[in-house]
Amino acid sequence: MAIIAIVDMYSGRPNPSWELNEPQVEEFRRMLESSRATEPPSGQPFDGLGYRGVQILNRDREADLPYRVDATGGFLRIIERPGDEASAVHTHSDEQGIERWVLEQAEARDLGRSIERMGGPRFGAARN
Repeated sequence: MAIIAIVDMYSGRPNPSWELNEPQVEEFRRMLESSRATEPPSGQPFDGLGYRGVQILNRDREADLPYRVDATGGFLRIIERPGDEASAVHTHSDEQGIERWVLEQAEARDLGRSIERMGGPRFGAARN
C-alpha cells in the first residue's frame, strides 16, 4: 500500500514522509472510524512557516480510506477525493490521537528535534 504519513513543517523543501505498513494502515483505519464528526474550528487553519500538523496521504485511494486526512490542534480535516479541498471536507475531533500517533512515528525516525525546532510539540515533555 502506498499510504504516506507526512509531517507538514517545511516551506521550500520536502516535508519528512514515510510509507505506512499494513498494521499501521489498519491502526489508522481504526482510529479514523472511531473519530466523531464535529464543527470545524473557527478561523482559518495556520498556514504560515513552521509546524502545521500532520497528513496521511492516500493518492491511490487504497484500502477504502479517504484521499487525505490533515490532523492538527485536536481536529481532523478529512478530504475524500483530490480537488475537494474547498468543498467536500469533513471535520472530526482527533480524540483518537492521530496527530500524536504520526508524531510518535516521526520521533522513532529521529525527527523529534527537527519538529520541535519548527514549532511542533516537545516530545520529551509529553512523556514525563
